Amino acid sequence: MEQPVLAIDFGTSASSAALLTDAGTVLLKEGATSSWTWPSAVCLRDDTLLIGTPAENRKKVRPELYRGEFKRDIGQDAPIPLGERTFAPGDLVARVLAAFRGEAARLLGTGVERAVLTIPATYGPADPRRQVMLDAGRAAGFGAVDLLTEPAAAAYAPVAGRPVEAGQTVLVYDFGGGTFDAALVRLREGGSHEVLGHDALDDCGGSDIDALLTAEIRERGGEALAVLLRPAADTPAARAVAHRNALVLGDFARGLKHQLSTDSYVDGVFGSTDIVVRLDRERFVEIVTPLLARTVDCCRNLLSAAELTEDQVNAVLLVGGTTRMPAVADLVRQALGRPLRFAEDPEVAVAQGAARWASYAGERHLVPAEHPRGQRPLSWEVTGGAAELVQWLRAPGDPYGAGQALALVRPPDGSLWELRADRRPGRLVARHAAAGETVVSGDWLVTVSGGEAPAGDGATTRLIEGSLLRTVWHAGDSEPVPPALSADGTWLATGASDGTACALEVATGHTPTTVRHPGPVLAVAVGGGALLASGAQGPEGRLNRHSDRDEVTSTHTDWVRAVAVTEDGRWFATGSDDGVAHVWDVPGRRRAASLRHGSWVLSLALSGDGRLLATGDREGTCRVWSVEHGTETWSMPCGDAVNAVSLSADGELLAVGVQSGRVHAWDLRSGESLLVLDHSAGVNSVALSSDGGLLAVAAAQPTAQVLAVGTRQVLCELKHPDELTGASLSGDGRRLATSCQDGTVRVWALTREDTTTD
Repeated sequence: MEQPVLAIDFGTSASSAALLTDAGTVLLKEGATSSWTWPSAVCLRDDTLLIGTPAENRKKVRPELYRGEFKRDIGQDAPIPLGERTFAPGDLVARVLAAFRGEAARLLGTGVERAVLTIPATYGPADPRRQVMLDAGRAAGFGAVDLLTEPAAAAYAPVAGRPVEAGQTVLVYDFGGGTFDAALVRLREGGSHEVLGHDALDDCGGSDIDALLTAEIRERGGEALAVLLRPAADTPAARAVAHRNALVLGDFARGLKHQLSTDSYVDGVFGSTDIVVRLDRERFVEIVTPLLARTVDCCRNLLSAAELTEDQVNAVLLVGGTTRMPAVADLVRQALGRPLRFAEDPEVAVAQGAARWASYAGERHLVPAEHPRGQRPLSWEVTGGAAELVQWLRAPGDPYGAGQALALVRPPDGSLWELRADRRPGRLVARHAAAGETVVSGDWLVTVSGGEAPAGDGATTRLIEGSLLRTVWHAGDSEPVPPALSADGTWLATGASDGTACALEVATGHTPTTVRHPGPVLAVAVGGGALLASGAQGPEGRLNRHSDRDEVTSTHTDWVRAVAVTEDGRWFATGSDDGVAHVWDVPGRRRAASLRHGSWVLSLALSGDGRLLATGDREGTCRVWSVEHGTETWSMPCGDAVNAVSLSADGELLAVGVQSGRVHAWDLRSGESLLVLDHSAGVNSVALSSDGGLLAVAAAQPTAQVLAVGTRQVLCELKHPDELTGASLSGDGRRLATSCQDGTVRVWALTREDTTTD
């Protein structure tokens, strides 16, 4: 391997680390105790921050300078006080990681630059706690940091008996000191894995068992114990004594818990008092059973969400120090009925597994992508070697002639220079730098194609009036809402005022997903594989892959007027009359963002990767939001209600349809206006193709149009017997779905080639 890797499992109560080198893997011992696990604790001594067992020892002297279990504070804004000083939770995490890095450097005789940090499965892609951990790793001195979920790491850990084999599906039951994580993991050949689903309980861990046991001891200790835990006077010294006694009581409870893992009963004396506590395992199990039952329910919910039965799970893998309790294995075996596998050492299993996963790093690599046929990059030798990109003169989708200027740059001398095309005419496909950025000689600034067809066409022949592929009628006099097409045009979502929404296969008319709302449907969206999103005159937006079960239910306090879902089904968004847009991480079943507006949210659009959300509201403002940070990144007043928004797949182009009849399109990277159209009626729908080269528009008129964004040329006009209520363009630009006041939804082929493919 090219460089050593340090795998660190930063836990709530205790942490561990495994160092991977060419010679193999070794666990790092804590210097103070020679233990493989280090307490996740800190304590100030003068200007030094003690880590691990030295911190635990000092808490008895200065309890106000001590803090443990601060993993639960990650992601919170409140600083952690240590006496008169305060620390951000991420700073304390960095100190613990730095302690491990220092010990690894001592063993190797040189620094370690690469780390794998394990994180709970609940830290989803948009969760800010992921960034806290990455920042902590860098602050600890690591140059490159990998993140790996704890259950996935556990699946790679050494187990007693036969190892977990490639192709097997394992339910990882990770009961740690502060949290419970469950994950369904399928290992593959070559060190890769697939997480089929995960769930977690952030308030269910060994420390919560300690809290239950502490409460039991306090009750048994009566007034004699209560006196020790109350300050004898309102003075700093008295409060410190009471705080110290409370910490000692926590240690006492943990000690009894560990004894009951092997003994049928225990006797203990609290501190230097004569307070004797006797506890048998039967009572202990009675105390903790409700907590353990929650972990089993969590596993069952995970299996249900992943659409797996217990019989489809090869084994349940128990990891985490809390699984040493016999009651845990007994309950899991009885409740789930699957073979149990035990990590060789449950406390360090996650660190060991992460190190093994890191050993497969050579399998995780990328090779250069080949350009699509007909596309090529353009770069220029810039005067002086570097220059400011001042202005783009061509937008994506625009054709250009041989030798025409595509952009202006300003070298250090202040003069303006044109970046001209070569001797071949073509069409600009994509821009790879924004106005205001510094570009360097040889930079790949644009991708162009040599063809003359409008963007999105390739080698296709446009049908100016379209060709009707399918007509869908809703029951009775129901009025359909704007439809939605999947990226490849194979799936259609429709909804109507009768409360019915469905996902329909365009080729066959088969409807695998039908959802019935108690009120009229107001919005639909569709992802791949008949994934249906719908909102109605009610407080719930729903995401369904099957008719009888919601994947996600997004709850509002008023009608849900807008929905969106990414093609891969990972991200789901809803907008409501309550002025809030919610974005959901679907695999994590977690609300990633709640974005507040001053009025009804009328329209939504997600970028292909779910990083960006565009919204339009009744007051006439269009906004673009960062889902990860929950912040507004761009906004534009539009003068009237924004009925429709659409984003290109990469999130760089935005189209807006306004009640005043205006359609506007922007390049969000440069801020350039790409297109402005005005209609005599309100615009109900706008839809961009995935590459942003095509735009479909449906105003409250009988004709829908499809245009080339770059040239503003109308490529298709589709006439209807009545006014349109909406339209949707497939991502590849081959199909258009329209809804009409005559009660129909129609799907049209826009190219001659598409009329013969189904």
